[in-house]
Amino acid sequence: MRGLKTLKFYSNDGEIGPAILERFGTFENLYMKTFELHFRIYQLSRELPDESEYNRWMFYERLFDVLAPEKIEAYEALLSELQKIDNKLEQCEILGWEVTTDIGHDFDDLKIRKQKKEFEVFLNRNPSLFQNLREWLSKLQ
Repeated sequence: MRGLKTLKFYSNDGEIGPAILERFGTFENLYMKTFELHFRIYQLSRELPDESEYNRWMFYERLFDVLAPEKIEAYEALLSELQKIDNKLEQCEILGWEVTTDIGHDFDDLKIRKQKKEFEVFLNRNPSLFQNLREWLSKLQ
């Protein structure tokens, strides 16, 4: 659960934590928005080759070669939203792409590989940081 651990780390930082909260409201909001964007990208691309053959951005670039033309605009809009999150995070003096990629790895672990044990352990140990996440994820389809 790299994304959850990354956000927990930043939540304890006296300068970065408040800057993130100022831009996203809560760490949970940041996590859910980013996770959902990765989920929607996955929905657009599920018939394509296994993502693990590529790093995340190479995979996304490859989509343009094989994605149906009517889906390219939706895909570009999703990537644009991820980029906006990256940019907001960079205003907090951190590498935004690292945070969104870590959350993307959480998506891969939870929704594709179905590895939920570590996620449950993390949420049980950190109940106040991500109070609504478990329920929200169960509804995400």
